[in-house]
Amino acid sequence: MKILEDPENLRLMNQAELELHKDQKKVELYREKEELLYAIDEKGFEADLTEKGRNFINPKDPEAFVLPELTTVFARN
Repeated sequence: MKILEDPENLRLMNQAELELHKDQKKVELYREKEELLYAIDEKGFEADLTEKGRNFINPKDPEAFVLPELTTVFARN
């Protein structure tokens, strides 16, 4: 996040976000989200690979980076 320490970069990012959120149908926003390899939830302190990201890292087994549902795993044992 060091790149956001530069006020000009922060201004450009905020401007881009405002442009994306102006569209009521969110067409451009969803188009941009489809290109992401990962997503960060700053409030929830979480980061996750998108489906495209998993396919990019390991095209032969994209599910290798998905954590199993632990309740299901323990219920089988």
